[in-house]
Amino acid sequence: MSIHPLADRGEKFRNANGVARKTGDIATARPGYAGLPTHGGRRDKQVIARFLAEPDVIHAMAEAIRASVAIGEPADFPHDVGYEGESQMEGRYLLRWHAYRKANPALRPRKTNSVIAASEKLACEVCSFDFAQTSGARGHGYIECHLVEPLHIGGEGRRTIRDLALLLREVVRRQADGLGS
Repeated sequence: MSIHPLADRGEKFRNANGVARKTGDIATARPGYAGLPTHGGRRDKQVIARFLAEPDVIHAMAEAIRASVAIGEPADFPHDVGYEGESQMEGRYLLRWHAYRKANPALRPRKTNSVIAASEKLACEVCSFDFAQTSGARGHGYIECHLVEPLHIGGEGRRTIRDLALLLREVVRRQADGLGS
């Protein structure tokens, strides 16, 4: 486009071959494309997804570009096509109040340290799954620690490490979903 003066075009400025290649990348990112894919990237998939989701918007942007190229001026996208450079007000100040129960973070390390000191094995107390046994060094020392009686039920009160259980995340999820162990 003539809106890009030759003096401003750097070494990586797209030439006709580069534009043709990018067009091919976008075309092969289309769902249902049966040919061999090119090496396009994430942005190509985003472009085709937006085109498929909002074809009228993309067509309006293309028409704005064509009209600008015809008269040799920068594209002036109409505001109703959702041009990404269009500004909108953001950052309105909101105040939210939430009530929640705060667990004591010091109890969990005390629980895991006591188990390690006693047996040197951090395993799920329901299913005996041991991350270290399955994942090696990456799993060493990893286990979730939860209150046996959740805070939303037990409320505020004194708790000891005997009130905590070492659990596998899947067990915690199943208990929360009411599926048992």
